[in-house]
Amino acid sequence: MKCCRPCDGGGDDESDSRCHPAFNLCCRPCNRQGDDGDSDSRLPALTFSKSCLKQFAIDNLLLLLTLVGVLIGFIIGFSLQDRQLSPDVLMWIGMPGEVFLRGLKLSILPLVISCVTTAVATLDIRVNGKMGMMVFAYIWSVLFISCMTGLTLVAIMQPGASYDRNSTFTPTRYETQDVFADLLRNIIPDNIVMACIHSTHTEYKLRDVTELVNGSNVTTEVIDKKYTVIDGPTNLLGVVIFCIMFGLAMSVEKEASKTMLGFLQSLRTIIFKVLTSFMWTLPLGTASLISVALLRVGDVSSVWTTLGMFSAAIIIGECIHMFITLPLIHFIVCRKILYKVYWGYTDAILIAMITKSSAATLPTLIQNLEQNSYVHRSVNSFVLPLCATFNRDGSVMFIMASSLYLAQASALQLTAGQIVVMAILAMVIAFSLPSVPSASIVAIVQVCTTTNVPIEAIGLLIAMEWLLDAIRTGINCVSHGVCSATMHFRMMRELEKLGKLDKKPKDEEDGVVKLQDGDIELTVENEKEKEARA
Repeated sequence: MKCCRPCDGGGDDESDSRCHPAFNLCCRPCNRQGDDGDSDSRLPALTFSKSCLKQFAIDNLLLLLTLVGVLIGFIIGFSLQDRQLSPDVLMWIGMPGEVFLRGLKLSILPLVISCVTTAVATLDIRVNGKMGMMVFAYIWSVLFISCMTGLTLVAIMQPGASYDRNSTFTPTRYETQDVFADLLRNIIPDNIVMACIHSTHTEYKLRDVTELVNGSNVTTEVIDKKYTVIDGPTNLLGVVIFCIMFGLAMSVEKEASKTMLGFLQSLRTIIFKVLTSFMWTLPLGTASLISVALLRVGDVSSVWTTLGMFSAAIIIGECIHMFITLPLIHFIVCRKILYKVYWGYTDAILIAMITKSSAATLPTLIQNLEQNSYVHRSVNSFVLPLCATFNRDGSVMFIMASSLYLAQASALQLTAGQIVVMAILAMVIAFSLPSVPSASIVAIVQVCTTTNVPIEAIGLLIAMEWLLDAIRTGINCVSHGVCSATMHFRMMRELEKLGKLDKKPKDEEDGVVKLQDGDIELTVENEKEKEARA
């Protein structure tokens, strides 16, 4: 039993190094004598003194400044919405946010390469295989549950019944079979240097065909030719697969790869140091990104009126997934309460919602989970890049709900077979979403085209992308952290057997022994203290 008091940095027993990471409470073994002469194991009531609040503000200064940036961004966005600003003015308002995003993306590649390779190289092949299977089992489980949640909510709330048919939008053409073809091409890139720059996807050359239908000419677009191009964003999938294979080879040839392992570990440390300094620009980037997103939407009130029920269904579904589904999965697997883990990577969740990119959030997420939630470095470095590449449970709910919304807007009665096919396609496409513009919209088009659902109302969904995209990306980030925390608790025994958890006492003071657990510090009572109390 430990007695906890607010951290104030003073006192005779300086126990600030044992502060609770979430509430900044200094804890030490209870050895006060009660009225009956026995030790009093009751914890005192927590008091929020000025020193406690000051320490909380210091420890969470970046988070508080980011929340201020969010508020400023909304104020600027709503106050300038009626000014009809020119594209040049919008560009300069959004410039700090653009620079912030570019800085985050700059660190993605070296961080993924160093983290994935070192994680795989320092673990046993058997442990890598077991952890990999558990990660993919988790990913497909949450994809299925999220998909079913979106289906159920849209079926109950019927948001498509109030559709206003005044919106037009021409989505990017993409066929379902090409999703799988591009997935295989990107898994094994033919040039690893090019994979660090661009990814491969299919493009089409279209031609117009005019046909006589019911006495009138109807012009339709058909595919004249297909060809693969290498452009767009980094092929993160191919890079991750290459790093896994590279790390497996290093784990077999441990002696010959010591120099390479040391280099990659140093690279990882340096990148984190750079990111720690760069993250102080987050409040400015937050205000810029939110304000320019609101200014580009136009009339937010009219958009919300049209899509209110649909947006409500998505938001409710994502909240159910975050606060019920994911904690329940973690409790079933680990028998532990998850909510306190969320606090440890709040910064990463905010960055995910602001940048709308799971990959851009990866550096902060790794750092938060290691330092605040005490997830082991080897587990973190292996699990999170895989989740950032494959796990999009927040997005699959949006894809499934949007497809059903379009069917309702067209007054189309779907059969059970169509709904099953729609759900399977939504999960597979979310797992292997191609790197093309408007990726989620393209995924919706693929699902609707396969199940013969009209897509003329799809343009309306673009109007709420600024909000729904932020929410589902935040949920994706939450799920990645849950996966890493879950794998950490499941893999503790294997890591202990491999000697990853060094249990040699490294410090002893005030009747407390601190044990080193990789990046985790465990605090236990000294045996002598127990004997003295007995």
